[in-house]
Amino acid sequence: MDTTRASVKKFVYSHYLYNGVRQSIGVTLPPFLLIGVFEQPVIGMAAAFGALCVSTMDQPGPHQHRLNGMLGCAVLGTLAALITGMATSWPAVLLVAVLAQTFFFGLFSAFGRKGGMVGFACLLLMTLTMHTAVTPQVAMWHALATLCGGLWYTAFSVVTSRLAGLKQERQALAVGLFATAEYIEAKAHFYDINLDLQSAYRALVPKQAALAEKQQAARDLVLRIVPRNAAERTDKRRVLLSNIFIDMVDLQETMLATYTDYDVLRHALPDSDLLLFARDALIKLAHEIDNVGMAVARNRPLQRSTTIKAELRAMEYETVLLKKRDFPQTEPEAWIVVVQIVRRLRNAARLVVRMQMHTRTENMAPEQLMRADSTLVQFMSRDEVSLKRLTTNFTLKSPHMRYALRLSVAVGAGLLCAWGLELGADWLGIQTGGRSDWVILTILVIMKPGFALSWQRNRWRLAGTLIGCVLTLLVMNFTQNTIALLCVMLLATILSNSLLQLNYMASSTFNTVQVLLAFHFLSPGSLIMVGERAIDAVIASLLVWACSYFLPYWENRSILPLAKAAVAANRRFLQVCRQPVAASSPGLPETRNDLTWRLARRNVHAAFGNFADAFYRMMLEPKSKRIATSHLNDLLVQNHMLAAQISSTAPLMVVVGSPERQPAELKDTLDALDLALADAETRLLTPAAGPQPAEAMPDIATPAISTDALHAISRALEPLAAQCQALNDDPNDTAFETAHLTHQLRQMIRTVQRIREDAFAVQAGPGAVPEFSAQRAEPVIIPQG
Repeated sequence: MDTTRASVKKFVYSHYLYNGVRQSIGVTLPPFLLIGVFEQPVIGMAAAFGALCVSTMDQPGPHQHRLNGMLGCAVLGTLAALITGMATSWPAVLLVAVLAQTFFFGLFSAFGRKGGMVGFACLLLMTLTMHTAVTPQVAMWHALATLCGGLWYTAFSVVTSRLAGLKQERQALAVGLFATAEYIEAKAHFYDINLDLQSAYRALVPKQAALAEKQQAARDLVLRIVPRNAAERTDKRRVLLSNIFIDMVDLQETMLATYTDYDVLRHALPDSDLLLFARDALIKLAHEIDNVGMAVARNRPLQRSTTIKAELRAMEYETVLLKKRDFPQTEPEAWIVVVQIVRRLRNAARLVVRMQMHTRTENMAPEQLMRADSTLVQFMSRDEVSLKRLTTNFTLKSPHMRYALRLSVAVGAGLLCAWGLELGADWLGIQTGGRSDWVILTILVIMKPGFALSWQRNRWRLAGTLIGCVLTLLVMNFTQNTIALLCVMLLATILSNSLLQLNYMASSTFNTVQVLLAFHFLSPGSLIMVGERAIDAVIASLLVWACSYFLPYWENRSILPLAKAAVAANRRFLQVCRQPVAASSPGLPETRNDLTWRLARRNVHAAFGNFADAFYRMMLEPKSKRIATSHLNDLLVQNHMLAAQISSTAPLMVVVGSPERQPAELKDTLDALDLALADAETRLLTPAAGPQPAEAMPDIATPAISTDALHAISRALEPLAAQCQALNDDPNDTAFETAHLTHQLRQMIRTVQRIREDAFAVQAGPGAVPEFSAQRAEPVIIPQG
């Protein structure tokens, strides 16, 4: 975890800390009142457990979705608490009740991320309810207190959200801006000749995947407040946040479109200061976006700002020197790349300046600033909840069914193991806390549907639990004062909730302190409980490790559909690129702004992020369970490249015009690219029956996408290029757009060919085709470890 001053400042103003504080206050206020004032520890902790269950659903997102999730948690959690409490007096009945609920709520992962959170919350409440045997009458009172605690937290969250106004939206947007800055800074490494490209790619791909996730979280919140009528358009706060978000997304596309053949660029300009200026410009832009994000999070105007005018002028001067050396004639491809970099940096600088303006514009009319459209609500994520999604997963082929069974086996084994330890301790005359819930709780927290995530969390949770036990011992030896311990529990709850998405081991440490202190109020003065919890954590960790191999669902089962989805998204992106919109003004092409393009672009980023996450998870699994790692790795790189190339091509297609005006040679080439991508999609979903020889792979470089076709395209586009306004990059070359377009097409042909090669290699199986990635110029990005 980054602990620099800037990172700590971002954390303080982020929604992570804000949500952590809100959740902690909502969860601990009932026990503060019921224990500290009314001296009702049992009822107080039951209410706290109900609030804790509901608080897991209190995550950034549209208010209506959050409200529905919290109410569903309150009802289902109360039912789980009632069933478990009624069964605690009979061990056999309790075992059946626990296993049935574990299986049922484990299947909730079929409803997606939020469905999995609801299932986990209910299982958490089930576990916290089984800590002691009670009569059915007491169980009903506990369930009622649990329901009251859940409803209390729901009301508390709704009220605080209303009072906070647009705070949550600002914080989510700020986190998206911080992620954008990290992505741009990662792009800067490509222009540092002292860093190898493999390291640059390894740093970039995770940043892009994280950026897609955080931008979607910001999208779900910010687009909800987009002004849709005249009354709302007078609210400058909504207008400015919406515009900053739109500029942030456009900036990401601009940075994506700056992809170049970095290896060619480094060889063509090994000693030029142009690359140094480009690197410094990107680093400065990243710093300014960080400042904009901080201003948005603090709801304050950005007082001081910097620009990259000096770097742009220095780069323009370098281009003049290159022209004097006849660089455009001797290195035409590298020259096109240089001009593209300068153009994109100009566009990026304009977007950053506009975002800076939006943080401090108070006197301008909102109509002058608003560029959003109500149709942008189509970009918000929606969670579909239906019984069909649950019933269709009643098969062992379903990863959700396998997870529910695996979790049930682990929980059942944990419960029996805990009971066996208790019986053994009683036989030996060793006094214990007499509770088995910690083993179950640890299993539920650690075990996840994926092997890699469970393996990671297993280590982090075990380390965090042991550290938390030591901290709890220190605190309880220092003081036994009830109010002091409640304050420590509140602080631990805040840190546990705030750090959950940033540092899981630290979050586990404070969560252990929180739960141990909660159990202390139910059984005061028992320090042996801390040692028991450490032993239970070790047992649970071993059980999770063993049960992870029971009906596992390896990533090799799902990674090919995700790879296919990434290729399909790029194919759709290319199809939209072929339908250019009319230029708003002559001259330098601007970023496309139509709804169809934005949807296609969003889908590309989302599909790429899903593919990248699955690939990295697969690389954490046993080597025997990994498939086609080098080819899938290269496929990941090529999909990133193709998205960047399409983004660069889209504004150039405006020069060409509508499909009716496009030359036949260009149409044929784009048709061939589309067919090649379609073939790659098909191959990724239809594995071959067995290994095939390399000679079986069809020739991909068809005449339709040969070099001769590119020359024909250039000649056909010359009349159109002559009509373009002369650009500042090269006033004497009116055909520059034609050269730029053919350069992009050449790159796309090469990239699509490699995508199809990788798809064929994955289909054919190991040893069937040569190792393409070993012979290619661009580096692979297989992660370390």
